[in-house]
Amino acid sequence: MDDAGKKGVADVTAVNPVAKEAAKKAIADELAEKEKAIDGRTDLTDEEKAAAKAEAKKLADAQLAEIAKQPSNAATPEEAAKAQTAVDTAKKTGVDEVSAVNPAAAKKPAAKKAVEDALKDKVAAIDAREDLTPEEKQTAKDKAAEAAKKATDTIDAATTDAAVDTAQTAGTGESCESKPSSENKKLKMKSQKS
Repeated sequence: MDDAGKKGVADVTAVNPVAKEAAKKAIADELAEKEKAIDGRTDLTDEEKAAAKAEAKKLADAQLAEIAKQPSNAATPEEAAKAQTAVDTAKKTGVDEVSAVNPAAAKKPAAKKAVEDALKDKVAAIDAREDLTPEEKQTAKDKAAEAAKKATDTIDAATTDAAVDTAQTAGTGESCESKPSSENKKLKMKSQKS
């Protein structure tokens, strides 16, 4: 065999590809699915969604960087196998880590709890008033509950942290500011004046 033939054989045996593209695509596909799922969650504010998507992207990028470190073609079959193992590990880690991103909603539940607590306090304050008739108490509690429900619905519909804060402030304020006046008290005052 001449030198050209030997070189040709050497060139052919030096082709030991490492499958990187499929691994990169698997991570990219998982990231796209995760971002879509996060965007579809109504229990998260825009800020919570952005933070979760940034976390998922960071995890994906870290494993894509590991894949990029590996050669596309190795000098020997052994080196190719070693590189392929590293690529496959990075692919699995990337897909698993991105898939595991599941942000807990914090802003909306905290705001709804604040409204709920304000309503409980208001109901207790109404019940403690001795100058109100049972009917007046019930009317006041119904108004407070209605204001709290409206605030909770607004919180559920809110998409930003600021909108949640505004709805929470309105809900805690409205349910707390419902100050019933007592017809009973007015009648007592009139009879005392007579």
